[in-house]
Amino acid sequence: MLIISENRLRRIWHSIFTVLGKKLIVININYMGLGNRLKLLASYHINYGLDDATLLWNRSGWVNSRLSDIICIDGVNNFKEYSMPLNGLFPPIITHPEKKTFRERAYWRFDVNNDLPDDFLITRWGKTFPAIDFCFERTPKKYIDLYLAFFSKLKPSGAVRNRIDEVQLTTDDVCVQVRNTIDPEDRKDVPTIESIVDCLRSFPVNKRFFISTLDQSISRVFYEEFPGRILELPSKQYRSMIDAAADLYLLSLGGTLLCSHGSTFGELAWWLGGGRQKVIMMTAENIMTPTS
Repeated sequence: MLIISENRLRRIWHSIFTVLGKKLIVININYMGLGNRLKLLASYHINYGLDDATLLWNRSGWVNSRLSDIICIDGVNNFKEYSMPLNGLFPPIITHPEKKTFRERAYWRFDVNNDLPDDFLITRWGKTFPAIDFCFERTPKKYIDLYLAFFSKLKPSGAVRNRIDEVQLTTDDVCVQVRNTIDPEDRKDVPTIESIVDCLRSFPVNKRFFISTLDQSISRVFYEEFPGRILELPSKQYRSMIDAAADLYLLSLGGTLLCSHGSTFGELAWWLGGGRQKVIMMTAENIMTPTS
């Protein structure tokens, strides 16, 4: 059986797309969540625009619905989405045109020019490059303006809007994104539940908390610790992408956003909210835990 390496497969597809002159985005990772996917689309749009682009969207993994089922992108022309299981046919991530930051495990970064001061340089996997990921209000204004313009185009689908409307939040509420879960893949590199609870105890006793968690057992901890003060999607389906997208927009509504270190889900809520929220970033116990 012929086995083609990922890099060779990517080169083959790039050759085809170059001949065809097509703008293409392929997201072919089962465990790539909604936050990472939207960040890739944002970076692509900033560089090349989504007009006349085709999106191939793997929905056989964690994100189990079409993009258009949960989020609509306003103000783009001839943007086409094909949603299907893609494993084996394409490499994990491929874009055409391509920038180096869209692959080599940095595909989820917000793309920027090489004009950031040294305190924005980060090193990952032996490579140093400029990044505005998780910088929030520290982000230079020109990049804030670029990315806010993109995120203002993202509108919830009708089904997601209906769920959003079931929770009434004010700017006095605290929105809490909890990455931790019983899933071992999501328990790495995240704050403990106890540390999040301790942080919430520092708020006034009349403060309300909207929580976005990944399973009911985690939500239950907060209901027990803060009776009468917890808001959550009613009858939430924790594996529903409709409810996940509703959570994303609801997280953007409170005046304060508490989010888990390195989680793009909480980061995107800040962008969707217009970059106005006060952010409390919970630190992780272990950053970049080795996988072997």
